[in-house]
Amino acid sequence: MSLNAKPSPGEMRMKISHGSYIAKETAINTVISMVFSMLFALLFFRAHSDIDLGSRAVVLDMAPQGFAVALMSFLIPTLLTRKRRRDGALPARAGTHRLPRNALLRGALAGAIAAAVCTAGYAMLGPAPGAIIEPLNHFIMLKAVFGAMLSLMLTPIALDAALKDPV
Repeated sequence: MSLNAKPSPGEMRMKISHGSYIAKETAINTVISMVFSMLFALLFFRAHSDIDLGSRAVVLDMAPQGFAVALMSFLIPTLLTRKRRRDGALPARAGTHRLPRNALLRGALAGAIAAAVCTAGYAMLGPAPGAIIEPLNHFIMLKAVFGAMLSLMLTPIALDAALKDPV
């Protein structure tokens, strides 16, 4: 490209910085994680008007939520980023990582770790039985915030690795 020439659409796409790409995709994934966290909390706890935050049901619910949010925070952004890289819309990021190459395995591994850490962490540090929250929509909002926090922590890791993946 000459100094006075107008950049081609491909060259313009290559100008996207990794930082802004990671921020944008993390924000999108976080909203999706919040919505899914709310829907699943409503699905599983809809029969209750008040929720005991220290109950076994809430502790055990951390496992599927942690797994699902982590899986989706890794799998979908990884697949989308790889496609964009193959299409030439994103440049590679320098460096390497130690995550599995297989996107599904990568997401499942992140999910298993998140499920274990979230469940054990909540069981050890969460409220004692008898800590009631009502009405149900307050609990659903707590689950949305938790899903968002988990997504905010994990999605940038997934995207950084996907930008470093060979395509």
